[in-house]
Amino acid sequence: AALEDGIRANVLAGFSKPYNEKELPNLLLYNEEGLRLFEQITYQPDYYLTGLEIDILSRHAHQIANSVPDGAILLELGAGALRKTALVLDALESQGKDVTYFALDLDKPELLRTLAELKGRYTHVSLAGLWGTYDDGCTWLKQVKDRPRIILWLGSSVGNMTRKEAGQFIRAFGDVLAPRDRFIVAIDS
Repeated sequence: AALEDGIRANVLAGFSKPYNEKELPNLLLYNEEGLRLFEQITYQPDYYLTGLEIDILSRHAHQIANSVPDGAILLELGAGALRKTALVLDALESQGKDVTYFALDLDKPELLRTLAELKGRYTHVSLAGLWGTYDDGCTWLKQVKDRPRIILWLGSSVGNMTRKEAGQFIRAFGDVLAPRDRFIVAIDS
């Protein structure tokens, strides 16, 4: 119900804007069909971003894993297909890091499907899904203070926001994090 209320509020806010600025939130596209279509797009040669991120993560996943303390919680915002994330999870596993990975996404069936693909793959990395919006993830993160928290935000999703929205968004998560926590963001400049 909270997810539906959030979507409803975003739609109303978008329709309340001046005539030439009305919009629908892009989160409406992220149902099962929309996510699968986007995944297909990421394999197209013209869509360079995913391939570039995979290349970077392939080369630096072990460095990222080195910076993650044992016992940490890893929260990924907009987890999607987990193709890129698996590189980091594999590196954490190879280093024997006992961490809990939480995949946050909008579409529950797709979230469950992608997590099921990784089931049984890890001994040290525990997997869990969080169904909801970014705001839901931020609210959830406030409740989990007893362990180091690492936020992953891949896919250059910040590009879907205005500069002001991006600043507010990052600040909202930054206000939740402690000095020991990390926020790993992929940005395409």
